[in-house]
Amino acid sequence: MCSSDLYRQVLRLDIAKDGAAGGVNWEQFFDKSSAYRLLYTLQIVQAVLEDGRTGTARAVTLNPEGFPTARLANRTTPVPGAPAPEELEQLPEAATKTATRQPSQIAGSEQEEVALRGQWAEEFLTQGGFQYILKDFMACKLPAKSIGSAPTSESLELKYVAFMLHLLRTFLMAAYSTSDADAYKVADLVRRSSSAKEGPVEEQVEQDASGVGESFKQLAKLLEGPLGMEVLDSVDYPALQAKVLGVIQQVLQKEALVFDDKLIINNALSLWVGCLLHENGLIKAFVQSEGQEVDAERLVLAGLLHCPYETVREEFKESLGAL
Repeated sequence: MCSSDLYRQVLRLDIAKDGAAGGVNWEQFFDKSSAYRLLYTLQIVQAVLEDGRTGTARAVTLNPEGFPTARLANRTTPVPGAPAPEELEQLPEAATKTATRQPSQIAGSEQEEVALRGQWAEEFLTQGGFQYILKDFMACKLPAKSIGSAPTSESLELKYVAFMLHLLRTFLMAAYSTSDADAYKVADLVRRSSSAKEGPVEEQVEQDASGVGESFKQLAKLLEGPLGMEVLDSVDYPALQAKVLGVIQQVLQKEALVFDDKLIINNALSLWVGCLLHENGLIKAFVQSEGQEVDAERLVLAGLLHCPYETVREEFKESLGAL
């Protein structure tokens, strides 16, 4: 199967549809039994959310700042539990690059690409995909220790957590953009500030003057009205804040960070800032450390002063400053 065919299967959700009921099995769609296939699926989904361009690579694998990485696309050192090398013939080496090309190079035409992206986003929302990712994130556990440069099952877990945070942030920001302008503006400011550091201009997603790509506009339109309210109402904000802060704290406690750790902090901060402004009472709960295991003062000091990585300290500074 060529990569373009697999790309279409992922976007049409064919790999996880229940033919009889017509629903989508999201656990099957995000199949964790195959590390390589899951990574490729994540890249395709992020290509959908970022107009199919190289922003996907930045969000999943590209590392312009030189952080240590644990890339999975390395056939000579397979991930434990990953498919045997002969099974990877369905995922050629060019596959991960294909997902980040411009739309017209993947689908038959740009019109087909736009239609596929819109169809995927709509089905993801109407078939409970957002709720699945939210539930999966709330139940996830980060590796407790630093990981090296060799690909491991822990490195896949980091990539998946970074992806879930990216997805939650994107859909909530799109929902905020239609119903909560203040939360959207501040969360978007954090996102854009971070994106400005993530690579040269020619590698960034094509956007309009407001910094918004066509995929995000399409997603925001889908989330107007009842569908957007359903997404916002499905979130337990105090519980999400506690989880996000716990993840950030766990990353900061590591002796050394890899690039996926940095992505986790990046997406977590943007997601958290939007939630703070959207939901009354979260700031007070954070400051007073109510209902959370994280001590607010220690977390802020760790992010602003104690973290040895300047880019992470800058992320904290700009996120808190945006408030």
